[in-house]
Amino acid sequence: MRLLTERSRAGAYLLAFLTPVFIAAAMVASWPLLEANPVAPFLLAVVICAWFGGLGPGVLSLVVSFLIADFLFIDPYYSFGVPDVANLVRMGTVTAVAAFISIVCELLLRERQRAEESVVTLRRSEELFRTAMENMLEGCQIIDREWRYVYINGVAAGHSGSTTTELIGQTMTAPFPGIDQTEVFAVLAECMGKRTAREFETKFALPDGTARWFQLVIQPFLEGLFILSLDITERMRAVEEIRQRESRFRAVTESASDSILIIDEESRVLYANNATENVFGYSPGELNGKKLTMLMPEAFREPHTAGLKRYERTGARHLNWGGLELPGLHKSGRELPLEISFGEFTSNGKRNFAGIIRDSSQRKFAERALRESEAKLSGIIESAMDAVITVDEDQKIILFNSAAERMFLYPREEAIGQPVDRFIPQRFRSEYKGHIESSGTKQLTRSSTGDLDALYGLRGDGEEFPIEASISQIEADGRKIYTVILRDVTERALAEERNRRLNDDLELRVADRTAQLEAANSELESFSYSVSHDLRAPLRHINGFSQALLEDYSDKLDDIGKGFLNEVRGASKEMAELIDDLLMLARVTRSEMDPQEVDLSSLAWEVIGELRKTEPDRVIAFEVQPDLFAVCDRRLARIVLVNLIGNAWKFTAKVDSTRIEFGQADARGGPHFFVRDNGAGFDMAYANKLFGAFQRLHSGSEFEGTGIGLATVRRIVTRHGGEVWAEGENGKGAVFYFTLMNNEGSNSHEERRNSAG
Repeated sequence: MRLLTERSRAGAYLLAFLTPVFIAAAMVASWPLLEANPVAPFLLAVVICAWFGGLGPGVLSLVVSFLIADFLFIDPYYSFGVPDVANLVRMGTVTAVAAFISIVCELLLRERQRAEESVVTLRRSEELFRTAMENMLEGCQIIDREWRYVYINGVAAGHSGSTTTELIGQTMTAPFPGIDQTEVFAVLAECMGKRTAREFETKFALPDGTARWFQLVIQPFLEGLFILSLDITERMRAVEEIRQRESRFRAVTESASDSILIIDEESRVLYANNATENVFGYSPGELNGKKLTMLMPEAFREPHTAGLKRYERTGARHLNWGGLELPGLHKSGRELPLEISFGEFTSNGKRNFAGIIRDSSQRKFAERALRESEAKLSGIIESAMDAVITVDEDQKIILFNSAAERMFLYPREEAIGQPVDRFIPQRFRSEYKGHIESSGTKQLTRSSTGDLDALYGLRGDGEEFPIEASISQIEADGRKIYTVILRDVTERALAEERNRRLNDDLELRVADRTAQLEAANSELESFSYSVSHDLRAPLRHINGFSQALLEDYSDKLDDIGKGFLNEVRGASKEMAELIDDLLMLARVTRSEMDPQEVDLSSLAWEVIGELRKTEPDRVIAFEVQPDLFAVCDRRLARIVLVNLIGNAWKFTAKVDSTRIEFGQADARGGPHFFVRDNGAGFDMAYANKLFGAFQRLHSGSEFEGTGIGLATVRRIVTRHGGEVWAEGENGKGAVFYFTLMNNEGSNSHEERRNSAG
């Protein structure tokens, strides 16, 4: 540029020299026309030279023009003489005008040069700006007030998936549809409207669906906004990773039961977890920034400080960093045993140390307790009357107590390391080995192998003897250990044999006495049946003749006589009912049973129907649980329900609102049928008399009956292998529970069908 300017100025001066010559030549050609004012045409040369060259070329052109004019066109011609006054005036005027024009042109030229230099500088600055913007890592955008892109560099354009050429002139909503609804746009609008600068970090969704983090710097200017955007996604991921790592670190350290401390090179505590308070009594806040030596007894503080400085200076370790035992100092002032392991790491260029500290008081206490327990266990094992033998996975003996020495007549020193089958007869060894290997905690008796005489030991002298064994198994260091406790049952085996013989003899005697008792009961039942049957005929005669007297001789009898006859008839009726009940009781005992599945719910409704026929005017609320089945004799089961539901009917006669239920419920650990009423009830103090023959808890004047019904119920239930009992309270009703044959199956028909399916 500088060389170009110098060349331009040289040309301007050459032009200033040549232009007057050309004008002079033109004037010679047209002289007669310009003779009146020969100086004026040269003013054109001055103007041209001053315009292109400025003041210097203009002055040079003026001088050359005057010399040529004076020499060629002013009288005297062809000489440089002094012109006349008129020409002098013309020449002075032209000189003044030419000087003015030259000065003006000089000023214009300088201004033009400055403008050109400014344009060049501006273009250079723009090029530098564009180069800088294009090479920046940040995205750069210039947005006008209409939200159009005035400028955008490649980085920012890349975020939209378009080129800079495609984006210039477009609004922001073209590459980013819906951006005007985002928080980012709201901030841009605020900066545009209020002319305020902002800097913030935000997460922004790109057109390709990905979301990235950006740091935005927004600077408003007159025409719009300058936006600088830096993609900080990786940094945010790194920050998040650091945050997660720190969170995991804190989660691990804060959940640890051991104290975790981090100190710097000056032995100042940088971090302490919550467990530190459990160990030392100091909270993390109390320790942060304090010297670690406050957790050490006085005697260890100076050696610690000296050792730390020595390590920093030489790098030599004088302690086992992997684990050592040292005393610590609790906040209360007491010393406590510690297990310590520590390591070194670098953070922000500085050396730090991390330590894991465990209060070993409990461990030492446990070790002491373990030693004491082992001593006690050893004493118990040695003083045990039974032989105790422990074997490993290979069934080699590792423990053999004194009782084992005495039992097997074998010294302990020789037994240790021997296979356990050394003390088992040859014919049983494989079977015993299987018992040991399959044992968890197992009791073996002589009958557990299926052979009464199958469990035997082998003494050192070769003698076999009966034993009883208990085997337990534990795991230690991944290996199974079996402990066998053995007892010599020779004496007991002999005693058991004697008892077995005595039991066999006793069973024979019991069978004989049972047969005799059954025969006696059979005779007694036959007698009762016969007596009851034989009494029915006289009673019929008494009742019949009494009725005949009342009908045929009523006119000859007064009221007292009639009353006596009615008393006789009532007594004979009660006697007949009693005989019927006794016959029923006898039949219940003597009849053959026909077990079958019986629908007790339907049977109960049959009984209820018969009772309603006897007293159709009574209003009673019955509730019968449906689908109650039992395996029993249907005829006998009906007698049970007739007596129990009949009793409920009878003993609720004086209740205004009567309710009788039949169902099944859990009682005494299993399902039981029940009949419940809200009638007269009874005193539980006399419950043991309910099921005895001829036992009544209410007088005959209150409630009729013979006292045989419940005895019959118990006899039937007993024949079915069940049980019956009652619960009640005076004036609040009673409930009778009973079971029949295999009552476990006496559930609903639907449940039994489902279980069978």
